[in-house]
Amino acid sequence: MLELHESGILEGRPGHLLFAYDQAALEERRYYAAGVMVAWSLLHGGPGPCCLHQSLYQLMCGQSPPLEDFNWMDISDVDVQMKLQQVKNCTSIQSLTPNLCEWIAGCGIPDIYSAEIKDMPYIYTWVLRHCIYHRVASMISQFTEGLNSCGGLWAIIKAHSAAFMPVMTRTEHPLTLQQFRSLFEVSWSPLESTIGLRQAEETTVTSWEIFLIMVNEHQTALSFGNLLAFITGADQIPLLGFLRNLCIRFYDQDQGMFSVRLPHASTCTLELYLPRGMASPGGLKDMLTRALQESLGFGNIYADSSALSQ
Repeated sequence: MLELHESGILEGRPGHLLFAYDQAALEERRYYAAGVMVAWSLLHGGPGPCCLHQSLYQLMCGQSPPLEDFNWMDISDVDVQMKLQQVKNCTSIQSLTPNLCEWIAGCGIPDIYSAEIKDMPYIYTWVLRHCIYHRVASMISQFTEGLNSCGGLWAIIKAHSAAFMPVMTRTEHPLTLQQFRSLFEVSWSPLESTIGLRQAEETTVTSWEIFLIMVNEHQTALSFGNLLAFITGADQIPLLGFLRNLCIRFYDQDQGMFSVRLPHASTCTLELYLPRGMASPGGLKDMLTRALQESLGFGNIYADSSALSQ
């Protein structure tokens, strides 16, 4: 899904992407392939693209979003940006140049030649519809065809567009403390353990709970999304949820080692490993912060090679 953002079939501001007008990509059916990949991700419990412009997504779903306040800078083409800016800021019909009127008419609005100043807000929205939707209708159609190839998924998305908005667009819904806690279960040692394992694990879980409160109160650079990505590879809860609860397991520090063994995770099994007997919430915070910052997984490569050798 991250690769899709840089695939060339989408363009614009990150999180507000529009379909690129690329006839070669259309001929190669790359828009179709992208739709199929999105469908496969969703059907297997993974994330959606989370990158389409909300106004574009609403138009794709047959809705009429308000475009009067659309940011013309969300369109990549600088020449189109300039023309849109002129249309939006027009205060007199006489100020429209013949070239600009010809361009507006070419966007499917021949009435520009008889328009009045009161019509300009409507003309601006019609021009935007052309630029972000009608002009790339073939690309959008091929993309939704790819989605529909997997059990008619696009039809389902379109019928439940509000529910799928956070999946297809970047709709910010930060995880809450309650949501994050509810994802976990703890794999305890047996109560009858004779070497105090259970007590040491309870000490760590107490520190973990205090650490989560610190995250919630922004007393650390980490967020619940950062932690979730470290444990699962996804920074948001998938649309269909996880296959199972995330599991906290424990490990012992090797007493003979000079270095500290950091917390680690298995994204395949959805497990987080924390050190037994960690009585300091601040110490756990430092260890988890270092573990996330120096992680080699999911593109989070630490720039300082000396840190990796520690």
